[in-house]
Amino acid sequence: MHTSVFAFLVVASITCLSLGAEECDSADVRVALRDNNPEAIKTLEKQWLRAYASRDKALLNCILAKDFAIGSMPDHTLELHNKQHVLQWVETRTGSAELEQLEIKSHATAVVARGIYSVRTDSKIVSRFQFTDFFIRRGNRWQAVSRTLAQLPAE
Repeated sequence: MHTSVFAFLVVASITCLSLGAEECDSADVRVALRDNNPEAIKTLEKQWLRAYASRDKALLNCILAKDFAIGSMPDHTLELHNKQHVLQWVETRTGSAELEQLEIKSHATAVVARGIYSVRTDSKIVSRFQFTDFFIRRGNRWQAVSRTLAQLPAE
């Protein structure tokens, strides 16, 4: 009896931990979320921008952790927004999002991704941002837990 209860709890725990990656429609994202190699973060970053450009809440939801927070660094204060706010905002955005630069640095079960992306409307760059993203590996998958943005001059 004890063995079967223990086995059930283990299976139930593994099932709960694995939720999230399987919910993603994109096979590329599912593979990248599960990939142990920190280089998979590059794929997730590209998919993140694709989610922004196409207003794809489901894709963004796969990448962002439940406790995700994004902060902007304007000249005055740091403004923080949670995952729910980001998912609501993405529906209203316009323009493309293009990755100009990306570098990653791995720290065991964490990865810091830094880069620059630009937003275009009608083929014209309307804004550019420098970002720092923090991904951690938990529940046997990568999750974006934090992003900090700083606006750059549009070229």
